[in-house]
Amino acid sequence: MKVFLICAFVIAVVGVVTSAPPSKAKFCCFPDKYEASVGEVDGYALPNGKGGVANSYSNIAVDAKNELAATELTQIYNGTTTKLKIIINYKEKVSYVIVGETCKKAVMNVPQFKCVPDNAQDGGTFYFGDKGLDMNVYTFPFNPTGIFDGNVSLTVTRANCIPVSTISIGRDLESTLAPSLPVLKNSGVVNFTRGVKDPDHWFKLPSFCPKEISERSTRSVEVNPVSGFLPFTNLMMKYMVEE
Repeated sequence: MKVFLICAFVIAVVGVVTSAPPSKAKFCCFPDKYEASVGEVDGYALPNGKGGVANSYSNIAVDAKNELAATELTQIYNGTTTKLKIIINYKEKVSYVIVGETCKKAVMNVPQFKCVPDNAQDGGTFYFGDKGLDMNVYTFPFNPTGIFDGNVSLTVTRANCIPVSTISIGRDLESTLAPSLPVLKNSGVVNFTRGVKDPDHWFKLPSFCPKEISERSTRSVEVNPVSGFLPFTNLMMKYMVEE
């Protein structure tokens, strides 16, 4: 039995929280369809008193209209590199974690992250470069169904609500390393483009993916509200068990 640790910004960066329509959002909402790349560094306070670091890089695609998100993720943790793909169908409340020709289907109850949450605090506006790009920063508490408990700082472009970066600090409540693992996660979003050029590449399931949910896996992905993009780019240390 192998345990694959997956730090998903996806998924992360692939989606997380509010599905309120833009017209009702207190703050701004992200574009309905987009692709982007996300880099994330996660620091952990391990039970043995030492620190741990996980690095990940992912390409993501989000189709909020059809309630789909996917990420192709490379993670480096403890000297081991893991490559995998995660597909989330928020409408059907399921996720698929694909490693090579192995596919695990699991329950996914976290709603898709579409807008800056109404309970966020507006941290003000600043700019990058020589007054070339105006940004807004928002902070808010985040606790997606007992997966993570902490606070998130989210930066988006002022003009069109494009996610730029996230910082989350708190406790991962479902890590395979400890029951309540202190974490600090820092992610950045680059190469953002509107639309999804090849939906089949991102969202079509391989023929070997199971139709039934594994009895050994009730949840394969704990989405980071930012890391996948507040994972979007959500956020968490995820795991998949392969028999």
